[in-house]
Amino acid sequence: MTALGISLRKACMKCRARMVVYMVLGLGLVACGETADVPASTDGQANTTVIDGSGAPVPTLAIAGPIEGFGSVIVNGVHYDTGKADILIDGLPADEAELALGDFIHIEASRSAEGSWQAARILAETAVEGPIGAIDRANQTITVLNHRIHIADDTLWDEMGMDIDALEKGDWVSVKGANAFDGTVQATRIEQPLQIHRKIVVSGRVTLWSLEQQRFTLGGLQVDTQGLADLGSLRNDLLVTIEGELLPELQQVRATKWRLIAEPGNQVAAAIAFETQGSLRKSAAGWQLGIFTLTLSATTRIEGGSLNDLREGAWVTVSGSVKDRVLEADVIRLKPQMSARWVGVIVGLQPAEQGGRFGLMQIEVTANTPGSPFGAIFDVQVDAQTILAFYPPSQSDREADFERLRLGDSVTVIVSRQGDSWLARLITVNLKPLTGR
Repeated sequence: MTALGISLRKACMKCRARMVVYMVLGLGLVACGETADVPASTDGQANTTVIDGSGAPVPTLAIAGPIEGFGSVIVNGVHYDTGKADILIDGLPADEAELALGDFIHIEASRSAEGSWQAARILAETAVEGPIGAIDRANQTITVLNHRIHIADDTLWDEMGMDIDALEKGDWVSVKGANAFDGTVQATRIEQPLQIHRKIVVSGRVTLWSLEQQRFTLGGLQVDTQGLADLGSLRNDLLVTIEGELLPELQQVRATKWRLIAEPGNQVAAAIAFETQGSLRKSAAGWQLGIFTLTLSATTRIEGGSLNDLREGAWVTVSGSVKDRVLEADVIRLKPQMSARWVGVIVGLQPAEQGGRFGLMQIEVTANTPGSPFGAIFDVQVDAQTILAFYPPSQSDREADFERLRLGDSVTVIVSRQGDSWLARLITVNLKPLTGR
């Protein structure tokens, strides 16, 4: 095996019922209490902390993306301390322990004098929850409450071995992800809640609102609001979340409550740095990313590809400034295309001289999958975006590192190709069949 310099980042984990405990591997990320690399502001200079009249830091960065790790939270390779953050999950006060890897969150943050990022507020919203109405396995999509959910190879699940092939029509799912607010969601995490915890939830943009008929649509789903109070402030184009009861015979939901969603990018002053992730869509106005119209200039930098690689459905991270739902892009980073999904065992481990925070691995494929025949052995490189998950969860996994891995571990690996190297995007370790651990 060729020696490669791979760094491993520890992530202090928070656990909850049926939640997978994860750990993040990669370059530049750190354990609890340490300082991570930080994003640059839109003008290329380091963001600085601003203090308001109360003495509290004013957020200088708004960022949106899926959680990659904990201790406090890690998004797009950067650590955000949550010690003083107000956390809201579906509009209700919560704490970090209730967040899960893959939850798509919005963070307002400021940078401390020491250079670390301090989260002031974290918002997590369920995109949609309800029964599956249709499954399109060929295109990796499911339909939930008239919302089309796109599932990627690295979409995270709350149980080991789950994927679209394990789902059936009528299964109840809760979907977190990049919500385009037009009836489409790119899933970053899918859970199957116990029946006692199930509820109908839909987040979207209000269209076709009729006060007379007391109904509107969210991404093509008709919502009946009869009997609800405080409808005077409801209007078209608002971003809202509704809970209610399903009326299958009418293909609609009767809302029992509704609330406004804080619009991404408008939580804080428009002049600050803004970063978000999601799937590109083409419209008459140009490229759309969620609710935003992207504008590119001669100075816009594209990483991981070129202008020709911008295409419908491509997952991108965009940094820039936002105003009136227009995102002026300074940097667009393309996500590497997933190349293969391997099921196998670890047959080679090479810790680096620095100890447990570094290492390499070799995977022997033990199940036939396209492009990876039984018995094939691959060198796997771990980088800043690799996520390591242990099943079943254990409190000890919160402090686990590369040295926790063992020869013979049963793993599933999602990889992408970069030049001559295989890069691991997601590694799941199944501890159940192993003994003597």
